[in-house]
Amino acid sequence: MKKIIGIFVVTFVFTGVSYAQNSCAKYFGKGYCVDYIKQKVGKKPSGNAGTWEGNVNVKDIKVGDVAIFSSPTPYGHVAVVESVIYERNTDKPYQIEITEWNWGLPSSNKEEKACAVTQKFNTLPRRTVRVNTVKAFWRP
Repeated sequence: MKKIIGIFVVTFVFTGVSYAQNSCAKYFGKGYCVDYIKQKVGKKPSGNAGTWEGNVNVKDIKVGDVAIFSSPTPYGHVAVVESVIYERNTDKPYQIEITEWNWGLPSSNKEEKACAVTQKFNTLPRRTVRVNTVKAFWRP
C-alpha cells in the first residue's frame, strides 16, 4: 500500500510541473524582463536573468548597459540603464535610472503568479535605484 501511494504522489507532482511549464509558455517573449532586454538592446545572454554575469565595472557604467539584480526568485531580474547619477563633485556613480518589464508585486491571477508574472508584466515603469543594489552590469 505504501509503495502505491508513493508512486501516485510522484506521478501527480510530475504532472503538475509539466502542466505549469506548458501553461507558462504563452507568456514567453511577451513581457518578462529578459524579453524587454532583447527588444531594447537587440540581444541577451542565454538563460534566465538569475544566471547572467556582468562584464562592466561599476565605475564604467553608461546609458544602455543592463543592470542585473539579485532576486528572491531563481529567475533574477534585469533592467536597462537610462541615466547615471553621480555623487556630488565626483565621477563615482551613485544611482541609476532604469526601465524594465515585470518588476513588482506578483499577479493576483493564480496561473500568472505560478509563471512569475507580476502586475507590471509588459509595462514600462521607470525608477531610480542605488548602484549598490545592483549585482552586476552587462554591456551588450
